[in-house]
Amino acid sequence: MPSIAGNGRPFGVSFLAACFAMYAMFLLFCLIVAFANPQMVQSWKTPDNGERIAFELAVLTPLNMLLAAVLSIGLWRLQDWARYGVALFGMWGLFDRAIVATVLAPATISDTVKSNFSPAGMARILILIAVIGYLYQPRVANSFSDTSR
Repeated sequence: MPSIAGNGRPFGVSFLAACFAMYAMFLLFCLIVAFANPQMVQSWKTPDNGERIAFELAVLTPLNMLLAAVLSIGLWRLQDWARYGVALFGMWGLFDRAIVATVLAPATISDTVKSNFSPAGMARILILIAVIGYLYQPRVANSFSDTSR
C-alpha cells in the first residue's frame, strides 16, 4: 500500500482525511454565506420546509462540520476511533435528512425516500460501503493505532 512521505499512512487514508477536511471547510463557508445573506436563506423556505431548513442550518450543519473536522484529524493521525467514526458519520449522512423530515416535516418524507433511492443516492451508499470496506482491510486497519489499550 503506497504511503505519503514514508510515514506509514496509506494514501487512501490521507485522501479520506483531506476529503473530510475539505467537507468541513465547505460547510463552514456555507454557514458564513447563509448567515451573511439571510434573505437568501429566507428564499429557500416554503410553508412545508421552514422548520426543517432552520433546524438543518442551526443544528445539523454545525454538527456535521464539527464531526468532519474531528474525523479528518483522527484519520490524519491514524487514530483507530476515526475508522469507526467514518462508518457512523456515513450512516448519519444517509439518515439525517430522513430523521429531520420525519420529525419536522412529515409531508416531505416521500421526497426524502425518493432522493435516497435515486441514482445519486445509490452511488452515495456504494461509496460509503467502499470506504468502510477499505478502512477495514487488514493492511489499512493495521496502520491505525488503538489508543484504548
